[in-house]
Parts: sequence; C-alpha cells; structure tokens
Amino acid sequence: TNVALITATVSFLVEPFAKHLGITDLISPHMEIKYGKYTGAISGPGCMKEGKVTCLNAWLKANKLYSTFITFY
Repeated sequence: TNVALITATVSFLVEPFAKHLGITDLISPHMEIKYGKYTGAISGPGCMKEGKVTCLNAWLKANKLYSTFITFY
C-alpha cells in the first residue's frame, strides 16, 4: 500500500507534518529560490483544485503505479 500526502500547501511547511506521520511521498508545490532566498513564487506546477489531479497523475507515472483504487479526502 502506498500512502502519499497531496496538498496545495508549500512543501517546506508540510514536510515536517508528513515526516511525523511516516509519509514519505509528499506531493506539494515548492517555493522558488533565487540567490539563496525565497522569491514568493511557486516553482513548478501548483497542487490546487484540478492541479492536484495533474500532480497525482505525474506522481503515479513516475512511480509506475496505477490508479485502480485511490481515496481522497
């Protein structure tokens, strides 16, 4: 069984929570960093609304998993 946490919250905020729960697969946006500082922009695709499905499908493909049974809440 694979458990992934997918959220629109930026990764540096939710990563400690995921680790505390023992979740190793975190699907969330990353903050852009330039010259060692956060710019305030999101780097890569966002995980909001329909973007969650896009991010999930990319994760499934990267991990060679199939979406035969997925639970969201």
